[in-house]
Amino acid sequence: DAMVGEVLQALERNNLARDTLIIYTSDHGDQVGEHGLWWKQTFYDYSAKVPAILSWPEGLPKGTSCSRVTSQLDLNATILDAAGAPALPTSHGRSLLPLLRDPAGTRWEDLAFSEYCTEPGDPAHSEGERTTQQRMVRQGDWKLNYYHGMEPQLFNLREDPYESHDKAGDPGCQSTRRELTRL
Repeated sequence: DAMVGEVLQALERNNLARDTLIIYTSDHGDQVGEHGLWWKQTFYDYSAKVPAILSWPEGLPKGTSCSRVTSQLDLNATILDAAGAPALPTSHGRSLLPLLRDPAGTRWEDLAFSEYCTEPGDPAHSEGERTTQQRMVRQGDWKLNYYHGMEPQLFNLREDPYESHDKAGDPGCQSTRRELTRL
């Protein structure tokens, strides 16, 4: 935290603070006992959802918040857009600038993907461990968690923000499960 303060002070001293896009974020959340789990090995929101704070006095409205579904890939696209650079040709990231400047007037698909995959020999792997493949897709209120070799989990986050009621086996949710699996 002290280093962030030093960077912000340096921007102020050099008259760059008003026209510098500052993004403060993390690469993952951590579970601290939720669902009886620790660290970041699952896609429950405590692990998959991360904070992102954007500040750009000359480029973004002050004091707003955004509750739309976004992705870390969108931050790359946002940085390029702020710099006036072209978008990466094969990136799925979308610039957040239009959404943050005009939330009501911007078309935005509430969609995000996440994955955690390792191979034996990767530093994240324990000795003798098999390949790990875990994926998550979030679209609107719905989230599908997939862990290789296990049945997927399906949650409606509006109705069940703590992800306590898996709807993957619910007959009334099978079309949603199929749709998210196809994404």
